[in-house]
Order: sequence, then structure tokens, then C-alpha cells
Amino acid sequence: MKEMRVKSLPLKDVIKDLAEEMNTSYTEDCDVYILNIPKDFGKGQIFGINFPSGLGLICYDCTFTIDLEIAFSINSVHPAKFLYIVDGKLEHSFEHENDKHYLSQYQNAIVASSSYNGHALNFKKDVHTKLYSLEIDRKRFSEKLNCSIEKMSNPLRDLLLDSDASETFYHEGGYSLELFDMLRKMALTSFSGLSRQLFLLSTTAGILHQQLVQFELDMNKSNTQSLKKEQVVLVQKAIRLIEENMREPVNIDYLAKTIGTNSARLQHCFKLLYGNTVNGYIKNARIVKAAELLTYSELSVTEVISEVGLINRGYFSKIFKSHYGFTPKSFRSRYATK
Repeated sequence: MKEMRVKSLPLKDVIKDLAEEMNTSYTEDCDVYILNIPKDFGKGQIFGINFPSGLGLICYDCTFTIDLEIAFSINSVHPAKFLYIVDGKLEHSFEHENDKHYLSQYQNAIVASSSYNGHALNFKKDVHTKLYSLEIDRKRFSEKLNCSIEKMSNPLRDLLLDSDASETFYHEGGYSLELFDMLRKMALTSFSGLSRQLFLLSTTAGILHQQLVQFELDMNKSNTQSLKKEQVVLVQKAIRLIEENMREPVNIDYLAKTIGTNSARLQHCFKLLYGNTVNGYIKNARIVKAAELLTYSELSVTEVISEVGLINRGYFSKIFKSHYGFTPKSFRSRYATK
């Protein structure tokens, strides 16, 4: 296994250290630092951005041709890390500890080392791994939001206020498709410059919020909203079918039969995960897709309606306005890219 050492913070310096380890260069676009993996090591990209609030986000979207350990070892307090695996699998460990933590697709974890001790992330050879790590400089973050953090009533309060890193913290969370959806939308954004920075900031804050919610669910041992991985995979298959057949009259019976389950079980999983019925999710997905087409395509409103599987223009306008507060025509005039 090859080891690469990161000896710097903030995230722009993490990218710089990794570029030096790979004997390559990196680029910068409005404080977003991007490293394209050289062919000698594999393929993919690593990008990172820091925000003034003490939040930072780094994404590893890579397939390495070797087993690789990235070891973070700096003479300073390390940020708390909120990890989420979009694809693949990952092994995490704390510096000077033998225990290994194994994370798989759709899973999240919260990790924080003690004192100046570091972390290690292990990536397996020829396995595509997409990992997001939301990183919190606890000193800066708690200075900005001390009052709100003080009012928290779960163990994350002590973690976020532990700016001197007096304790090690590890929490292996459940499986979350809501986080997956948020991160997928982040990956698909076409914004640039200031718009991209603001989008990344708002989405990063949303990701943190969702991971705090997930932590509360994990802590409630009797909570029925904790899904098993196979249930998450089931819902993900249904969502993929919905997206691939947006123009068709898809319903719960068709989805359940196609993915090999029954309607009642699929409905149960959607309600647990999204607080919505399958039909309610489909309706919402059509409206969100319509908004994307109105924003980024030159299709007429009539063509957009057809693309999202609806027929009645009056009904479409009614539910679209109920969702976004504007008629489709007004929405396009406000938000369409020129």
C-alpha cells in the first residue's frame, strides 16, 4: 500500500500537498481548488473549498490503480469530519490506534481525533470511491454559532465545542438517501464564479443540517426511520426508474414489480425516507425536473409538460405555482440562464 501524507491545512493546502505527492499540479477557480488524478495513480478528481464560517468541504471522486492511504498528520488540532460515501467503500482509522472503521455506500460517519493526532483514509485499488468530507474548524465555527451550539442537547454539542480536541469522537451513522440526493445535485450544478460559491456554501450548510438530523435518528434506538442498506438500495432503484421514465405514467405497482418487491413495502420505505408517498415523490420529481428544463433548456412550456409526463397545462401550472410560487412562464423569465 502506498502512503501519501498531508501536513497542511486549510483544504487548499490539503489539495496542494496531495498534488505534490502525485507530482502534478492543481487549479483554482474562485477559491475552489481542484486536483485531477494523474494516470500513474488512477483517474478522477479531488476538489476542496473553505468558507469563512469555519466550514469546509472536500470531495474525493477517484479510482486509484493502487491501494492508497492518505494520512493527515499536522502539528495542530484537526477539523471534525462529517463523512458520507456516495459510491464505493472506505476504511478510516485514527493515528496511533489499531481499530479500523469500514464505511460503505450511502453511509455516513462523524469523526474527530484528539489533541494533534491525525486520521488515515484508505482507498482500495480499482474501486471507484466518491467520498464527501464536510470539515469543521471547531474554534472558528463555535465562535460564530456558540449560542446555538450551547443549546444542543446531544453529544454533538460537546464535540463542536471541543475546540482543543480533548476527546476522540467516532460515530458510525445509518444510511441516508437524502444526503445522497443533496450531493448528487451538487455534482450536477452548472453554476460558476460567485453563483457556484454561494451554491456550494448553501448546499454544504444543508448537508451539515441533514447529518445532524441523521445523528438524532441514529441516537433514537427505537426510531423506525432507521433504514437498512437493502431498503435504501430498493428506494434508489425506484428513483432511478422514475427518472429514466419521466415521460411515462409510472406508478407504484409498476415500480414495485420491476424492482422485485411489493407495493406496500416500497410505500413504507418511501414514507420512512422522504415522509412522502411514492406518488407524492413522483409528482414532486416531475415539478423539479420541469423547473430544471425551464431554467436550462429552450423547450417551450408545452414541450416541458410533455417531457415530465403530464398532459393538462392548467393542472401543471397550478401544481407548479403551488410548489415554486410562480407560474411556469414567470419562473422562466426570472431564473432562465441566458
